[in-house]
Amino acid sequence: MSDNVEQFRESVADSNYPFAASSTIKSLSGRELSPSLILDANICLPSSTVSCYLQKIVTGLQKVTVTVSDVSNKYTATGDIEENNDTVQLIDEYGRKSGLLVVSDSAFAVLRSWPRGEHIFDKQATQFVPSCVFLGSADVVNGFLLPDKTLVSGRVFIIAGRGVRFVRQDDNPEPVDPVVKLHVIGDPYYKYDDPEEERPTFITRINNVGPNSHGSFTLDIHPTYFNSAISVITENDQIKISLAGSGSPQ
Repeated sequence: MSDNVEQFRESVADSNYPFAASSTIKSLSGRELSPSLILDANICLPSSTVSCYLQKIVTGLQKVTVTVSDVSNKYTATGDIEENNDTVQLIDEYGRKSGLLVVSDSAFAVLRSWPRGEHIFDKQATQFVPSCVFLGSADVVNGFLLPDKTLVSGRVFIIAGRGVRFVRQDDNPEPVDPVVKLHVIGDPYYKYDDPEEERPTFITRINNVGPNSHGSFTLDIHPTYFNSAISVITENDQIKISLAGSGSPQ
């Protein structure tokens, strides 16, 4: 460990940092969290405020789990304090990395000695200083729900089936990340081996609007709804096309 790290830890060991100076760092049951156990924090939640706090600590037989939240309790992230590990990776409900906590070498042993169960903290008791909180963007599509209410988020592999192509477009007019376009083109060369197999029904009109001169439909999102995504699902033998995301019209 570098001398700079040691000096930093010594400089904050006797202060409330990374919690606000006015924080009591006591749970609702009166159990006090020593300021020397959590030395630093870097928290990134998709909230509109830089006010975040340590919401709870859950102690078990083999692990200690911490949860941080914004003051509205809308966005949360959790992480495990592990033995012989001085950093805690925070993960939000969508499986995304949402920051780090730096803990002392004794944090795991001390917290494991607490009674097993949840130790809840009030917002004012464990509020982090603003310099430890970085705002993430809430206006993004974090995932989508399948018809059976299954949440799809994180690393998702989309595989193109018959008559579907993914094309990477790098020549964007603006310096943005590469765009992957989905082309549903059908497969005119597919041979049906089974005469009883149902033939596909091709889309001829969308909301009474026909295709272009090449027989194709292009679905674009209006700039007003830039933080949304196009959702295409089947519903009652029909294809439903809509916008999904926090910026979509309700």
